[in-house]
Amino acid sequence: MRIVKRMLFLFFIYTATLSSCFASVSFNLYDSGALMNNNVLDNNQKELFGVAPGGGNKTFSSYKYYNSINQMSPDVIRLEAITSDHRKIYDPVKKVWNFSILDQEIDKMNEGKKTIIANVFYTPKFLSTCPDSKFYAFCIPNDMNAWSFYVSSIAQHVYQKYGIKYWEIGNEPSGKFFFTSSMNEFYNYYILTAKAIKKVNGNILVGGFADNAYYLKLYSDFFFKIRGSKAPLLDFVTFHWYGDWGKDNTSKYNPKYVFTISNNLKLAMNKNGFTDIPIFLTEWNLVGNRPAPGGKDQVNSYFIASLYWLKKSQVDKSLFFRVEPYNNTNASLLDYNGNKNTVGDFFSILNNSSFSNISMKNNVYLFSSDSRQEIILSNYDLDDVEPKNITIHFGNKMLNSCNKTNYTLVTYSNGKIIKNARNITCTSNDSYINLTAKNFSVIHIKY
Repeated sequence: MRIVKRMLFLFFIYTATLSSCFASVSFNLYDSGALMNNNVLDNNQKELFGVAPGGGNKTFSSYKYYNSINQMSPDVIRLEAITSDHRKIYDPVKKVWNFSILDQEIDKMNEGKKTIIANVFYTPKFLSTCPDSKFYAFCIPNDMNAWSFYVSSIAQHVYQKYGIKYWEIGNEPSGKFFFTSSMNEFYNYYILTAKAIKKVNGNILVGGFADNAYYLKLYSDFFFKIRGSKAPLLDFVTFHWYGDWGKDNTSKYNPKYVFTISNNLKLAMNKNGFTDIPIFLTEWNLVGNRPAPGGKDQVNSYFIASLYWLKKSQVDKSLFFRVEPYNNTNASLLDYNGNKNTVGDFFSILNNSSFSNISMKNNVYLFSSDSRQEIILSNYDLDDVEPKNITIHFGNKMLNSCNKTNYTLVTYSNGKIIKNARNITCTSNDSYINLTAKNFSVIHIKY
């Protein structure tokens, strides 16, 4: 028995020593100034909780998806590939226009009067230079005058009926998949398309070109081309970013890189005279079309860490891709039944202006709301993969609740959700919580 007791005692000492070896992080919730001094910009005008459903999908034609997404109240929605054939907008044989499918989709998107960004790409089959190809929609139009008329007719209907003013042109043309021609041809395509849309109404805003801004020269060339056109054809700039697009240890899976990219993009814009126009991130996630290396845990943790950097960045609007399940990435907001995945839960929780206390220390990201009495923590660290000891100080705010079961801690880690009720610890002038967070874990505290 003595041996067993001694072994248990040694085990306790061993585990306590292990815990004490972990890095420690401390947050003071009683001093909101200390949190906000972490250089988070005033982001009251930002719309960072947007969604990008994906091109050619039926998200807003399926009740289980659009009902769930509308309950999540996104700030902005991307209406991708508005010119796509699947909406059956124009019958070239009968020469008949039919906007019923498009209208139904926009009606569902427009519940709650959200900001909608209409995205122009996908060439209809009757205008494609490769009509017999499976990927005819990604080939350049065979007649740019006919294309301009097609696009302007859609824009006129949509603007007159719904007042949608943001029109984004292009979708990752540099990858040679969604646009099979050269980038020079794309730049000309953009200019002609922008002119066609602008003719509809002078209040319409056009922008682009929804590509990977890691390759900054593409954007510099684009700005140079647009600057040389006679009309103002760039009212906002858009780009995409996925964590797995990074090419080195500095950028790959790094949530901070969206901040770096947007700064670099802004410098290139300023250099070319586009100093006062906004930047929209119209697709972002940890992964694009492949599973995350750390599964759902990494997706959740990356989402929260990225929101911190987005709030600091030059990005004015951001749209999370994707709503419905996509290539088994475990990174979509909803599952196949239209229920929220865990990343969808965090999207809903944090899509609230009351989460105004924001901070990051040692790659632990904190969002807290005094009015809702909630805290979200994300431990996202690509260098130190060990757990971290975290202390959250409330000062004297919680002294009346000492030694009671007065907060709930929900941990998302290792693909599991663990819920515990705990007590706040107190001293004479402070109340605090101690916890340990594994890497890529997210902790939700309600007190």
